[in-house]
Amino acid sequence: MNPQSTDALYWRSKAYAAQKEYAKAIDDISRCVALGRVDRPVYLQRARYYHGYGQHQNAVNDLNRILLENPKDVDVLLLRAECKEANLDMDGALKDLENAQKEMEGNTAYHRRSQAHRGIPRTHRPPGLRDEPRERPTAPHRGGTLQPR
Repeated sequence: MNPQSTDALYWRSKAYAAQKEYAKAIDDISRCVALGRVDRPVYLQRARYYHGYGQHQNAVNDLNRILLENPKDVDVLLLRAECKEANLDMDGALKDLENAQKEMEGNTAYHRRSQAHRGIPRTHRPPGLRDEPRERPTAPHRGGTLQPR
């Protein structure tokens, strides 16, 4: 592998991360940054590694760099909210979630997907989206049978 190849370092970092070797993944992707590759995918990937390794503030710092260029990036806002929550910055996490929600409401792709799920008859929805009646147990002294809600 060419030690100056940012592509090789980037992909090797992904392989390390898949094996949960976050320290090695962070080293490789940080070398990408040091070699001048400072695009969104590199910062986003490094933030994910930091988050997986428990270095949440470092992840927030990388996500902040991305948000300077595009403050409406929903995926980045959601990841930053997770990192802030892990750092016990609940106010910051809530603010990021609210900003992400505003962007999703204005985004036609998110809106169309939610509308599509509303228009599908209940029986044709994927299992996670069905709102079918659930069975609940009754008290044992009442016969212990299951009754639909």
